[in-house]
Amino acid sequence: MSFETSQTEQGIFLFLKDEVTVVEAVELKAELVKLIESNSGFAIDVEQVTDLDTSTVQLIISSFKAAKEKGVEIFLTGRCEAFESAIKRTGALI
Repeated sequence: MSFETSQTEQGIFLFLKDEVTVVEAVELKAELVKLIESNSGFAIDVEQVTDLDTSTVQLIISSFKAAKEKGVEIFLTGRCEAFESAIKRTGALI
């Protein structure tokens, strides 16, 4: 699986790793919805991502918007070259 949720001393983290593409988007969306519905905040760590498609970036952006509406804080950590490249391809600013 290209993502994993873990409780650490610092809080709840959703770790994205390896390739995260549209194939994983349905499962990733379900996990993000679950985290938003059941927590006051969590972090998405993208340090281990080797490839990310634009649909995943759009999903992350929409998750930030949905979380904000519900008063849930999401933090983005571990930005890497693959993530930065995907962001540039979408034209988004995160």
